Amino acid sequence: MRINYQVNQTVFFKVLSEDQIEEIYLGALEVLERTGVKIYQERAVKLLKEAGCDVTEGNRVRIPTSLVQQALATAPSRIGIANRRGERVMMLEDGKVYYGPGPTCPNILDPYTKERRKFLKNDARNTARLCDALPNIDFVMSLGSISDVPQALAEVARWLKLPMWSTGGCTDSKLLDEQAALEAALNLLLAGLSGANLIHDVGFMESAMTGSQELLVLSDEIIGMVRRIVQGIRVDEETLALDIIHKVGPGGNFLGEDHTLRHFRKEAWYPRLLDRRMYLDWVGGGSLTLAQRVNKKTREVLESHQPVPLPQDVLEGIDEILRRADERAAEIEAQKV
Repeated sequence: MRINYQVNQTVFFKVLSEDQIEEIYLGALEVLERTGVKIYQERAVKLLKEAGCDVTEGNRVRIPTSLVQQALATAPSRIGIANRRGERVMMLEDGKVYYGPGPTCPNILDPYTKERRKFLKNDARNTARLCDALPNIDFVMSLGSISDVPQALAEVARWLKLPMWSTGGCTDSKLLDEQAALEAALNLLLAGLSGANLIHDVGFMESAMTGSQELLVLSDEIIGMVRRIVQGIRVDEETLALDIIHKVGPGGNFLGEDHTLRHFRKEAWYPRLLDRRMYLDWVGGGSLTLAQRVNKKTREVLESHQPVPLPQDVLEGIDEILRRADERAAEIEAQKV
């Protein structure tokens, strides 16, 4: 086997050329310096002015190119996110992609009644239960928030060596239908291929007005497929298996080879919700549609999955944080009177 040859270790979909990315970057610098932006947070305006920005009209801030470049030079190229035990389990860096929902949709599509209704506290609890159970959902949010980020922006972020936050697994459909599946699949694939690191809004419907726990479950399946695509193809002496090919020969059978047993499960992705059975087997299993299978899986998880509870000292710490937040909120309200 040859040595010193190029390997495509991570699969990316490139919308922009290097020259186009640089033009966007230079254009952004010019806009920030000449046109500026309006910033409505007084403390932020004060800090920017002290750093050397030009502030006019009270809150119109023009940011010098040198300051932007200094900020980019000092920004981390990777960010570690820890789990509740303090272990860094998600590293936002080039080549790493993680998926999860967003927070606080005003509405939810109830998986039991099929009704669109207001999002309640228990829905956040159930979403957390689903996220904990689904193998391809990496982080927990309650379902909500609106954030449209074009895929090309991920390429600019990667060019600047910055971690990138993007969206995927969302749809403008109002139900778990063909449109929802198609849109969620395409934007999850594009998000994964774009090189963005943290993909949120999984499970969003109706322009982020409605959260769907069923779409979250379906997206978990799609993410599994996307991860296999993004993983790419490993080409080396082990995977080429020329010695096995020579051994088996024309007309032979690879199913009895240890090499096949070692590799077929991780090389060939297999779905749990998408149905690959023959017609009579599908009929014998109840003739369930994809939407029905997703609903069945969602209910099973909500009714049976039990996440590991938080330790008592952690619960007490959270209660203390909430108590201080309530006190601070009361102080702010009192100042308004």
